[in-house]
Amino acid sequence: MTELLALLQDLAALVPGFGALHFLRPLWLLALPICLLIAWLWKRQSRAASGWQGRIDPVLLEALLEPARRGPSRALPAVLGLGLAAAVIGLAGPAWERLPQPVEQRTDAVVIALDLSLSMLAEDVRPSRLTRARQKIADLLTERREGSTALIVYAGNAHVVVPLTTDIRTIEHLLPVLHPAMMPVFGSDLGSALDLAATLLENAGHTQGSVIVLTDGVDREADVTTRANPSMPVSVLGIGTETGGTIPLDFSRQPGQVLRTQQGEPILARLDPERLAAIADALHGRYQNLSLGNEDVTHLLATPLPETASRRATERLFDLWADRGYWFAIALLPLLLLGFRRGVLALIPLAALPLITFPPPVQANTWDDLWARPDQQAWQTLRDGEPGLAAPVFENHDWRATALYRAGEYDHAAALWGENT
Repeated sequence: MTELLALLQDLAALVPGFGALHFLRPLWLLALPICLLIAWLWKRQSRAASGWQGRIDPVLLEALLEPARRGPSRALPAVLGLGLAAAVIGLAGPAWERLPQPVEQRTDAVVIALDLSLSMLAEDVRPSRLTRARQKIADLLTERREGSTALIVYAGNAHVVVPLTTDIRTIEHLLPVLHPAMMPVFGSDLGSALDLAATLLENAGHTQGSVIVLTDGVDREADVTTRANPSMPVSVLGIGTETGGTIPLDFSRQPGQVLRTQQGEPILARLDPERLAAIADALHGRYQNLSLGNEDVTHLLATPLPETASRRATERLFDLWADRGYWFAIALLPLLLLGFRRGVLALIPLAALPLITFPPPVQANTWDDLWARPDQQAWQTLRDGEPGLAAPVFENHDWRATALYRAGEYDHAAALWGENT
């Protein structure tokens, strides 16, 4: 049994598009030897159709007997064997194509703004503020596997690292190289970062989107708060401690040195969480201190938007396979022509056998009903852009809810999804 399945799969792999061939009900293949046995028995029986066959030469007997008494055609046992084998293969459920399933996909946009001012090199949080900020961005991307995400960095001015994209791996790959030394202008101009974030959202066609800022401080607070926009809430993750820390200059030509004032005093970079929280509140966002777990990232990602419809229905491929056994039923239809010959009427139920065993049963009211289940017909209608027509045809509640959602009947869709939760 296992060897037979492996052989069929190897043969299918040679045909383009059939590499994933397998059988949904493989136990039916155990009936293939029985098909050969039935064909052999019929052939043997046909040899004894006349009592004269053992006494008269076959050539002479063929000429003497009337056509109606010559027995079944010699080809009929082979046809019967092929028909039975096709029926068994159809009943085994050959499948090589996965069906798309409706799912909900995030469509909201988030712009991550990373502060690359020199103070982010402080080591009051180990190993450094910058390293912890990179780690938090990685955690944020892990929490956010859907939707569009962009990354910008800023110091004295802002620059785009990755525009809005659904490929978060690009952002992950670039995180290790982000460093204040790469910035052309020193400073911490959050206002320029917010302007750049608004431009990214507008260019991508988003009417709203969130901004998450990872910083240890803000210059020109009054200038920043003038950019408040309810459609672009700005949340802030504070990196550092109120105790503060010195700013090492190891990346420069002064290893072991720290940043100092003109009077030679070490500059101590302290976090002011109350100030950052006030800025986030003025910008319609949330504030969160750096934490060891992911609760800070989760809290900031949950910042509400004015419009809550940030998801859309789409299809994805899961392990739900299309049963193509009905093609073998179609192959059996020519055998119905043999039903007009005497002695072959028993083949008619054989041709219908796969049709009456595939779940669920269908009513052949139309040509489409013969070859496609209601869910399959409705799914095709949905793909054609007619969700209103597809919704009442769907038997699967998730698909029906998806069609209702696309048709604008949000309350009905939510009610159906709620029943299945």
